[in-house]
Amino acid sequence: MILNFYEIEFGPQDIQTAECEFTFGLVLFKNENRDESIDHLAKAHMTFANSLGEFDRKTKDVEQIIKRIEGGAGGGHH
Repeated sequence: MILNFYEIEFGPQDIQTAECEFTFGLVLFKNENRDESIDHLAKAHMTFANSLGEFDRKTKDVEQIIKRIEGGAGGGHH
């Protein structure tokens, strides 16, 4: 899996790994795997917040997506 490659190659706390984690979380959500999606998005969010700061645009974007998914707005995304 690509995510495993990024975790091994760059480390689990690297921004590139977080980008992959974020993308994988979105794919899972689109495939109706909500809980696992949120897990991956939360990991990406934590890495972005720790590396870029909690007020960085990417950190805030991921946070908003998690809130929307948790809020149950399932239909009509992208």
